[in-house]
Amino acid sequence: MNTDDPFTDPNARNLVERSSQPQKPGVLRGQVWLTVQTNQAQQLIHGRAGTPDKPAIIGLVGFADRLRVIWLAARRDDPYADWWLIKVHEAIEANETFIRHRRVELDKHLEQMTGLEVNVASSQHPYRVQLQFANLSLANSYSCSDWRMKESIAM
Repeated sequence: MNTDDPFTDPNARNLVERSSQPQKPGVLRGQVWLTVQTNQAQQLIHGRAGTPDKPAIIGLVGFADRLRVIWLAARRDDPYADWWLIKVHEAIEANETFIRHRRVELDKHLEQMTGLEVNVASSQHPYRVQLQFANLSLANSYSCSDWRMKESIAM
């Protein structure tokens, strides 16, 4: 065996000097903002307290808080948490399908209206909120955003 070759000599030093503890990248940080145009959309985000006449709405933030508990349990291999994550995922997919179908129906309806031009309604002072969650909660926020946009067109 040729001991002068650094690629074949097991005692040769690495071509790149390595430390005993390689540095790892830090925690990822980012920002996601959701802009809403209506009071109803804002209620979807923050929810509302229940009254004798109306049930409480947990909102997107409350949904994310509850989902975080399930997500953490799933990371600890809780089979019931896995089951709930699958149910939530399927519900979000069903919601997205519903929105997509409604969007197609609305587009067809608007195409049939001749002589009418429709612009998406927007607030002079939209509400902007930073989303501070991940996983399925983020997917749900996309659904809420898309639904609100299409509802404002339909109004």
